[in-house]
Amino acid sequence: MMDFSSQISNTANTWEIPLLENFISIQGEGRNQGRISSFLRFKDCNLSCPFCDTKLRMETGVESNFEVSELVDTGFKYANGNFVFTGGEPTLQKYWSYVFVVIKEIYNKWKETKCKFNVEFETNGYKIVDLMRYLYTNIEVYDCTWNWFAECCDINLSPKGKDLNKNFIKHRVSNLIEYIPQNKICIKLLVDNNSVKDIDKLLTELDKEKCIEKDNIYLMPLGASKEELSNTQNIYTLCIHHGVNFSSRIHIMHNMY
Repeated sequence: MMDFSSQISNTANTWEIPLLENFISIQGEGRNQGRISSFLRFKDCNLSCPFCDTKLRMETGVESNFEVSELVDTGFKYANGNFVFTGGEPTLQKYWSYVFVVIKEIYNKWKETKCKFNVEFETNGYKIVDLMRYLYTNIEVYDCTWNWFAECCDINLSPKGKDLNKNFIKHRVSNLIEYIPQNKICIKLLVDNNSVKDIDKLLTELDKEKCIEKDNIYLMPLGASKEELSNTQNIYTLCIHHGVNFSSRIHIMHNMY
């Protein structure tokens, strides 16, 4: 078991973790689009994508300490127990202990109330396998079985830059299914007019590899404003041709967060 306690602020027996922000809103994209959720946003990222829709917030925002029990209580009360770890990149190793202590508190709440819950990870895939391995290794410390967590965990994998390729996706999926059912893994690919041919080729390669079901793949328009997201005809065509899903990005379209 890895010792994580020294990384988390504990004042008067109350766990606190640093976040850029925590807020209740609607999940704007992917399989759970439209679902009311509590977003836990970490600040840092291993990438610096020019099209990032939270780039300014990450660069200028300041972290604050949030009491974990309050985070979880609010998520159950106002978001039906739906929690989204986002960023930034929530799978950076320095965030693992924070994720773990939130899951521990979710388990305590669930054990007390038996309220249903769901945990999502919005990730570029950087350290998601290592994070799952860490959680798997440590989670039974609190009398919590791994299946309890795995059945209520969604991983939204959105590779970017040099990682936007067949081998990266295949490697991540093949390792993740050791911990999470494949139907809980969602591949989200951003598309604009300049990347249509590359995404078309990638989808053809993924289909040949059979490493992920088509129903778990979502194409989304690339952009950080409503105007940039308006040109979606090419994406519709790709979705229909390859038999994969389309996801708008309603949080950007409606300036929700």
